Amino acid sequence: MILERMKFSYRITTLSLLFATMIVLYLSWGDDYMMWNRKANASSKIQPGMSLFQSTPLTGDFRAGQCWDWSRRRSANVTYDTHNILHLINDELGVHTNSIRLPPEGQPIPTDKMKPNYKKPPLKIILVPHSHNDPGWHKTVFGYFQDQTKPTLDNMVNKLIKYPNMTFIWAESIFLHMWYQDSSPHTQAQLKKLIKRGQLEIVSGSWIVPDEANPHYFALVDQMIEGHRWLERNLDIKPQNTWSLDPFGYSATHPYLYQRAGYENMVILRVHERVKVHLEEHMSLEFFWRQNWDSESVTDIFTQLMPYMLYNIKHTCGPDHAICLQYDFRNIPGEVSESRSVPITELNVENLSRQLLEQYRKKATLFRHNVLLIPLGDDFRYDRDIEWDQQYTNYEKLFNYINSRKDWNVEARFGTLKDYFAEVRHTLAPFDLPMEKMFPSVSGDFYPYTDQRQEYWAGYFTSRPYDKVMGRELEVWLRAAEILNTLAAAAGGTRYMELQGNMQLLEMSRRSLALFQHHDAITGTARHFVTTDFEQRLTKGLEHAQDIIKSASRCLLNDGVRRQKELVVIDVEEPLSQRMLKPHINKYNVPKGGLRLAIFNPLAHHQDELVTITVASHAVVVRHSGQYLPCQINPIWSGPLQSSSHEYQLVFRIKLAPLAIGMITLLPSYIAARHACKIANISVYNTYEKHIPARSTPFNIVQGGRSGIKLKNEVLELKFSGLSGYLESIKRKSDKKTTLTRIQFLVYKSLGSGAYIFKPEGPASLGLLNRTPLVRVIHGPLLSEVQTIQPAVNHTVRLLHTTGLQARAVHIENIVDVREFDNQELIMRINSSIKNNDEHFYTDLNGFQVMQRKRFKNFPIEANYYPSMTFLYLEDEMSRMSLLSSQSLGASSQGIGSLEVMLDRRLRYDDGRGLGEGVTDNRRTPSRFYLLIEDTGVASSNWTHSNHNHFSLPSLEAHLLTESLRYYPVVISLGFGHSVDVYQPLARPLPCDVTLVNLRSLDIPDKGVVSAALILHRVGYDCLITRQMESEICSINPPDGSIILQAIFNKTINLLSAKECTLSLMYDKSKIDLLKPEILQPMHLYTYRLLLE
Repeated sequence: MILERMKFSYRITTLSLLFATMIVLYLSWGDDYMMWNRKANASSKIQPGMSLFQSTPLTGDFRAGQCWDWSRRRSANVTYDTHNILHLINDELGVHTNSIRLPPEGQPIPTDKMKPNYKKPPLKIILVPHSHNDPGWHKTVFGYFQDQTKPTLDNMVNKLIKYPNMTFIWAESIFLHMWYQDSSPHTQAQLKKLIKRGQLEIVSGSWIVPDEANPHYFALVDQMIEGHRWLERNLDIKPQNTWSLDPFGYSATHPYLYQRAGYENMVILRVHERVKVHLEEHMSLEFFWRQNWDSESVTDIFTQLMPYMLYNIKHTCGPDHAICLQYDFRNIPGEVSESRSVPITELNVENLSRQLLEQYRKKATLFRHNVLLIPLGDDFRYDRDIEWDQQYTNYEKLFNYINSRKDWNVEARFGTLKDYFAEVRHTLAPFDLPMEKMFPSVSGDFYPYTDQRQEYWAGYFTSRPYDKVMGRELEVWLRAAEILNTLAAAAGGTRYMELQGNMQLLEMSRRSLALFQHHDAITGTARHFVTTDFEQRLTKGLEHAQDIIKSASRCLLNDGVRRQKELVVIDVEEPLSQRMLKPHINKYNVPKGGLRLAIFNPLAHHQDELVTITVASHAVVVRHSGQYLPCQINPIWSGPLQSSSHEYQLVFRIKLAPLAIGMITLLPSYIAARHACKIANISVYNTYEKHIPARSTPFNIVQGGRSGIKLKNEVLELKFSGLSGYLESIKRKSDKKTTLTRIQFLVYKSLGSGAYIFKPEGPASLGLLNRTPLVRVIHGPLLSEVQTIQPAVNHTVRLLHTTGLQARAVHIENIVDVREFDNQELIMRINSSIKNNDEHFYTDLNGFQVMQRKRFKNFPIEANYYPSMTFLYLEDEMSRMSLLSSQSLGASSQGIGSLEVMLDRRLRYDDGRGLGEGVTDNRRTPSRFYLLIEDTGVASSNWTHSNHNHFSLPSLEAHLLTESLRYYPVVISLGFGHSVDVYQPLARPLPCDVTLVNLRSLDIPDKGVVSAALILHRVGYDCLITRQMESEICSINPPDGSIILQAIFNKTINLLSAKECTLSLMYDKSKIDLLKPEILQPMHLYTYRLLLE
């Protein structure tokens, strides 16, 4: 039947594989299953995959561990690439109709399948009861726990003890923690007993089941560690399988993280319905998921993609929903239910068993072996004790009857995911082949997701961007708190008691961040009052992180001498996003004696930074290490043309060592008048001269001319429209090449959009953004910028007048307010002169890797939207244009040379996906970007760059810029007491291509010994467009990516020992020789367990 389901244009091609396909089907349902041929013929019988659409071979390899070498050709050796499958779907839509076929319903099983056949191994049914519990959606996490989750877990222990043959799986550690801490020792012991004897399996075991599109890999790893360490400390278990049924599409980063953490198997569900059809047609719903950059197949993880649309009982027993509803035995008086079940009795057991088995057999035709996974559950199921009795007793009767019918040749039982995958491996063992040779391999991700009616779940990539920014800020500040706390604990020993209290604050902050990664939190798809609860938790997490930074920095900056008055740390500055919205939130008064500030560099590389703070007086100087720093005073606007007379923006330039804290002093300018900060010059456009206020502040505001606006530094020259104020072109002075980069702000009008779904009525238009804006231009010695004021967006483009890395990028800031834009979705689009004629573009996944995309012309606009968190770029044979981002947003390319990001969306109506309300709680929301133009370094005549491959890499420059965009300096205000001038914990910077992901405190310091997790990421970068980096920033030596752990820290920190571990610390891998180089392979994450003092 595979041939019948294929489109006519592919039938001829399919005939070439018909013989192999018939063999597989015969082996699946004939005298023998596929896996029971004689071992001698095994290798000739099994085919590694049946796809017509092999992945394009990668045209490069990592050379000497340094970067991607395009001169060597090696194949990724995957059966399917999801990008190719989307190509196929696009072609089908163009050739045939604008509709997408639904998954096949399965085929009738001939009656002779019910006849005895003792040669054929039995069909083995594993029924897996489960309950999906969202920690926040229609209710808050606490509301769900009280009302449904706590009863479910109470019932779970009681009923599994009562029914020894019944099983259950559970995924979320957050709810286990909440339940466990209030349970009696007896109940806790019963839980451990159930886990030990295999009735209960903890699957995934991370703090929550995360969204896969919006979180950064830092947060994903952190919540994984939090969940796994809780399980290890309390239940002494290590999860082996992941269960991820509800996220709205799947990232290729997650299988890497899970495999790196030590998981063995995955189960997923929600993918593009036509992609699922393709894999079903080729019996490829089980596969090894491989990274598209992995030519050695070291990242494979075995994955099942569940057939059909959802994970409830209606969609899991087989293809016929009406029949499946007869086998949901939950019957609660007064509860509205779709269930059509009747209790199993002696009178109906045969007919109902036969009917159920037919569904099982139809479902089994989609797989390559005789083991079948049947989930039995739904959202918040088993919260009533009677459901446990109803489901167990009725299925027990069914299974007893089915198992008694030897002529049916079926073995059905309750089980767990572990049981299922163990049975699959046991089934395949006689075949005497690695599983990798028995199943296909897949690379790529599964975005965007559509379930029905061509409605694409691409809206949640952007929904509630304010909360996405808050979550990202908590990541940044939690990481800074982790690093400083670990360093302070190692340096200060047990002297400062407040460091012990920091562990509790760290735990609360980590868990606030972890909860927000939930697939109805960071996605912006929860009810309004639940969203408010998430925001309050994020705010509390930020406050905890700030408190940790205060106490840790006090320990590190104290000069170590016992004094009557030790150092006082007054405060930590608010996150940058909040300061963008409220510049006055941290305002510093500079007394006659001066004000001391500490500046923390959270990066493990040198930084040449412009630091911006708010001061009460413009008459100041900045001193650091006995020298006065270059500085500039900019206005803080109290109105369109009015600058404040009591608040000013102070910008100063400072160079910081890796992870160092540098001290500066703000002083009144009369102390050193010739070093006073320079006052910026201001010109305004699109306003009458009479509206410009007379000079009453230190700023001289003048009317701009009629010509266009220009900004320039040593590297770039920018041209702007004098009318709109928007950027029009970027000229690189090194090669005098100009690239058109016209920025626009447009809106999509909603046709059926909601929190989840993006469905515009047509192409983006100006909408209400067609007014002539006010344009303000600021010129100064350290930076210059153009500010464009529109009704929905305040847009700033900035250029730095420094010699550092950040001077090579165009800095973009937006403050968006769409509260007057009902049913509209605001985008920022950049139309360039780059000719990516094949319309390929690239987006990152979770800040970890980059995926190739293509604008599929036969897909609707929304189907060409993807999640983007850090990198978005396109290129031709001469240039690459990258938009680097500090937050996650939806992104697309809707034409040649064009990139766009969605900034916010306001939607009055529900989209029918369960939320039951629109998204109208919008706030003023900041967003930050760097725009980077680079030479691809490839001649057009022999261009074989990433444009022709599914795998692409950013430049090293782009990586470093993204780091600086994401991890900005932390400003700490100090009071009385003595302090060191500089705290510098690292002996040298990490190599340029090695990122310090985290230095995470693990336990309360014991007798001065600190346990910490060092997590490193060696990024992959493209050699062809990577410039030579200045030695003062960092170095790419040694080229093999090796580091010596003992050489990282300076003499103030003693590294006692180190062990390499799996990613989330579940397993120790090897003890590290501290003096021996550790080679880090590009793209990979590494976790080390350190003991420091």
